[in-house]
Amino acid sequence: MTQSNIDNLIQQRIPHQRGGAATVPIGIRCGETLRHFGTGTLLRIADESFLVTASHVFSMARQSDLYFSDASGTPAILLGGDLASTDHYFDVAVIAINEAAADNLKNKSFLRVGDITFAPPRSGDIFTAFGFPSVMSFTTGSRMGLGAMQITSQLYEGDTTRLLDFHPECHFCLMADPDQTQDELGNHANVRSRSGHVLEFPRDLGGISGCGVWQIGNLNTMHEEQSEPRLVGVQTGVYSDCIKVTRWGIVARMIEESMPQLKNALRLVREL
Repeated sequence: MTQSNIDNLIQQRIPHQRGGAATVPIGIRCGETLRHFGTGTLLRIADESFLVTASHVFSMARQSDLYFSDASGTPAILLGGDLASTDHYFDVAVIAINEAAADNLKNKSFLRVGDITFAPPRSGDIFTAFGFPSVMSFTTGSRMGLGAMQITSQLYEGDTTRLLDFHPECHFCLMADPDQTQDELGNHANVRSRSGHVLEFPRDLGGISGCGVWQIGNLNTMHEEQSEPRLVGVQTGVYSDCIKVTRWGIVARMIEESMPQLKNALRLVREL
């Protein structure tokens, strides 16, 4: 199989519709304007709706109301709901969204437990992350103009013992390659700010924190039938040459502890 064929198969497997539709930018109000602050993933388990993001996004914004947007240029929506659970050690926050706020997300959709996997990453796995870098976005009054980015990468297999706040039982890392970035349409994206300045990758990707990371295939089995892409983690940090991901099992544990009535639904995913 040629590299061109592999690249085509990878592009075909990126869950543009599912992943993009469930990804939202998070903002806080600064005076009369909004400031883009991070990225989150919409999740619904049974009748409960959640926004999953990085804990540091929630913590840094806790002095202000949180907003999110369902489409570029539309008025931001007040995130009505309570913090369901947060874990600063693993840098993950799960925020319960009330019914009114969820109903206002007309252009977005919520992922279900069937979109999740707890399977550990393997050598050869291919991943895609969906997020909104702040340097590619802007705000005007109560509206957020968004510059979406997809990062497709492989498992980082370098020395992780040197990485600060990295725990291999709970985290994994992706290789940071600016040549593997795309816009929301899947076209190659130049890693530049809105003003045209070249960004230092991945350091200048502030704003993607909290975005969802999907496992979309494995290079070692590209010639075989692949399982459906699944959400495997939350992006929670960057290092000089790799991107940190907190495994989705941490998110599930937090939800189970805060809402025990959802344990059975999440147990079904573990048994798949």
